[in-house]
Amino acid sequence: MQKRKKYPKEFKARVALEALKGEKTTAEISSEYEVHSNMVTKWKKQLKDNMSELFIRFSLFMRALGTRRVPKP
Repeated sequence: MQKRKKYPKEFKARVALEALKGEKTTAEISSEYEVHSNMVTKWKKQLKDNMSELFIRFSLFMRALGTRRVPKP
């Protein structure tokens, strides 16, 4: 029996962002990144569902630093 392949979070995020952009079809993205189209759809949905959490965590992080402004690189 073959084990399931585990993908790094950074890879999932890259694929999900690509799908969210809407510039390519799910089939094109799945072919480009060599993952099943169901995975692309699943990761895109997870990103959309959890996107607000990113802003909440960032806000809390900035508040902990005692600033409201994003530092310039």
